Amino acid sequence: MSNFFSTVAQQLDKTPLPKELQTAGADLAAFVEGDAYVGEVCSIGYEEALVQIHDYNRQQVGGIPALSFLIATRVIPGTTPDVRKEDSSIVLLRVLDQADLPNSQEALRVRVENAQRVSGELDKTFDHRDVMDPTTNNLLGYAGVRCRVIGTFYLDKLSSESGSKFEIVFGSDLTSYLALLTSSGKGSDASGDTG
Repeated sequence: MSNFFSTVAQQLDKTPLPKELQTAGADLAAFVEGDAYVGEVCSIGYEEALVQIHDYNRQQVGGIPALSFLIATRVIPGTTPDVRKEDSSIVLLRVLDQADLPNSQEALRVRVENAQRVSGELDKTFDHRDVMDPTTNNLLGYAGVRCRVIGTFYLDKLSSESGSKFEIVFGSDLTSYLALLTSSGKGSDASGDTG
């Protein structure tokens, strides 16, 4: 029975989108900038989200100051999403503060041990390449930020006297927070808007 549903789902995915849905999907995808990628949503609820960010991505966008906005989405930059799918939406997040990742105590222990190792050496820091191996340095480059969930941008079919069309609307709730965490493929991307 599960094969039947898989076959039907695959056939539906291959069905070309009507023109109005392609246009609507392109409008939604215009919000997502691949160059503004900052990290992954580790957990999300109706009020808050935890976003994991790497130092490299943070530096690429010029930093992530408190109270800046991020977007979380499954929409892949440069593609037109199928707006009929539940996870074709964009969640607006507001950065509140730093947040500990599950491995934060271990990361702190490694930093302290390396700082003790270079204590008194003014020409080296705890993460200097002569003190810390590149793999450990990379792993310690991850940090968490706690964000407030502001709401969701999604497409809705609106009717008027001249007919109906899809428009981007904003809802102050999540359309489905499980879709952001359990859909196939890569985790939700968080893209920064520091402006």
